Amino acid sequence: MSGPFTHTKLNRRRLLILAGTASLGVLTYSFLKERYKSIRKFKILKDENSARGHLVREEFDANQIHSSTEVETLIVGGGISGLTTAYFLDQSKKSNYKILEADQRPGGNSASGGNEVSQFPLGAHYLPIIRNDDAALMSFLVDIGVVTGFKNDLPIYNEEFLCQVPSERLFIKGRWQEGLVPQYAGSVTELAMITEFLALTKKLRGQKGRDGRYLFTIPLDKSSQDVEWIELDRISFRDYLDRKELRGEYLNWYINYCCRDDFGIDAGQTSAWAGLHYFCSRNGKAANAESQAVLTWPQGNGFLVQQLVAKLSQKIQTEATVRKVVKKDHGYEVYYSDGELNTHLINCKNLVYAIPKAVVSRIQPELKFNHKAESYPWIVANIKLMRAALEEKTALNWDNVRFGSEALGYVNSCHQLLQQNAEEINITFYYSFSAKTPTELRKELSQRNENELFDLILQELVKMHPHIESSISAVSLKIHGHGMVAPKPGYIWDKRIQNRDQEPAGLIFAHTERAGISIFEEAFHQGLLAAQKLLNGKTV
Repeated sequence: MSGPFTHTKLNRRRLLILAGTASLGVLTYSFLKERYKSIRKFKILKDENSARGHLVREEFDANQIHSSTEVETLIVGGGISGLTTAYFLDQSKKSNYKILEADQRPGGNSASGGNEVSQFPLGAHYLPIIRNDDAALMSFLVDIGVVTGFKNDLPIYNEEFLCQVPSERLFIKGRWQEGLVPQYAGSVTELAMITEFLALTKKLRGQKGRDGRYLFTIPLDKSSQDVEWIELDRISFRDYLDRKELRGEYLNWYINYCCRDDFGIDAGQTSAWAGLHYFCSRNGKAANAESQAVLTWPQGNGFLVQQLVAKLSQKIQTEATVRKVVKKDHGYEVYYSDGELNTHLINCKNLVYAIPKAVVSRIQPELKFNHKAESYPWIVANIKLMRAALEEKTALNWDNVRFGSEALGYVNSCHQLLQQNAEEINITFYYSFSAKTPTELRKELSQRNENELFDLILQELVKMHPHIESSISAVSLKIHGHGMVAPKPGYIWDKRIQNRDQEPAGLIFAHTERAGISIFEEAFHQGLLAAQKLLNGKTV
C-alpha cells in the first residue's frame, strides 16, 4: 500500500505518530499488532459480553430443561430500570420476583469494577443534583444516604458525594483551562456565541409552555406538549443552532461534546428537542451545593447500582441469557441459558422487559415494533497508572477533556477518595463512535484485539500527556456494543410513541428507549412506572 505504512522500520516515536493519525480501520495491520505486543509492558484485559448477548440470534432447543421454577414476576434485564422495578416491589413487600441479567454483573450502562487501587466506573459516572419536584427519586436518595436532610425545603446532599474541586479542565491550544466550556484564546466572536447560547438555555430552563408544564423536564414525558416545541424533534440540533445563527468552532465542539456525552452521537445527528433537553431539563437546587453540581463516586453510578442491589431480596441471577418466551393462558414460560449454557425454565404470571425491544422481538418473535431504537457502541477503559504522569503542569481534575477531540476524555476515579497522596491511581477513559451505522461500528470493534482498541485511546491520551504510556501498569477495557439510546430527529415524539402504542396488554416494558434518552433519572422512572403497573394489577 502507499502512504506512511510503506515504511518498514518503526521506532517508538514514529509508532505514536502513526497511531495518532490512524483510523479505526488502519489499525488492522498485522505487523502493527505484532510490534505493539513486543513493546507494551502492561496487560490489557478485555471485558466483553457480546457472545452471551448474541445467543438470542442462535437456534434454541427448549426440550432439555435443567431446572424449572415459578415466580410471580420475572424481570428481564438487570440495568437501572430493572433494578428499580424490583426496588419498588420490595418496598411494597412484593418480593416474589426474580431478575435475569445476561452480563456477569448487574448495572447495564452503570456497571463498575475495581482493583487494588480503587473501584472505578465501567459506564455512567455521575448524577447531577436532581430536580426538587422529583419526589420519588428524592425519596430514594434519602433512603440510600445521598440526601441527608433538608434546610428551608432544600435538600442537603452528602458532602462526601458532591464532586470535589478541582472538578473539570479542558486541554485547549496546548494548555489546560478551568471548566469544559471553551474559553482560552477564543476570539471575541467565538466567546460571544458561547455566551449567547448559555443565556438561551438558562432562559429556557425556567420557561413553561401554554399547558403550564416546563418546556423541558425529567421525566421527559412530563415536558410541555406545545406543538411549537415538540416540532423541534423533527430537526437536528445543529440545524436549530444554525437557524439561531449560533455557530463557531468553540460552540460547535462544545455542543458535539455534550451530545456525545449523553447520547453517543453529535449535534448533527441529535434531535433539536433532545439537545435542548440536555441543557434545559435540570434545575435542581440544594442547601449546600450550586444548581449545576454533580454527585459522583469512585465507581461512578456503580455506587447507585450497589445501593439498589443492597436493598433487594438477593434475587438477581447474572450470566442468564433469555432465549425464548412463550405466552400462555396463565402467564409466560421463559427459557434462559446460564453461564454453563444449561437451559432453565421459569413460569411467571407477570413479565417485565427491561431490555431493548429489538432483543424482545428475537426472544418473543410474535411481537413486532415498527421502529428500532438506535444505540451506538462505546469503549470504556480503566487505566491504572502513576499519578505524576497527569500532573505535569497543573493539578489533576475529576473530569479531563481535550478540545477538538471526538473522544470524551477521562475521569479520575480516585478523585473522591479521602486518601489523595497515593502515587498510583485509576482513570477511566470514554470513547463513543458514531461516524458509521451502529451495525458497521459494532462489527469493526469486534474485529479489533485489545491492543488495537487501546491504541485508539492512547492516541488521545498522548496528545494531553505525551509521556503517559511509560507510567501505565494495567488496562481494563469494557465494550458497550449497545450504549445509550440515540435520540435522532423524529424518535422522541414520533417513533418512540408509536412503539409504545404497540406494546401488548399484559406485558410491561421498562427500558430507557421508552423514555427516549438514557440517563439515570429516566431509567429510575421507567422502573417506578413498571412497578406501579404491577402493584395496580395492570397485567395479565
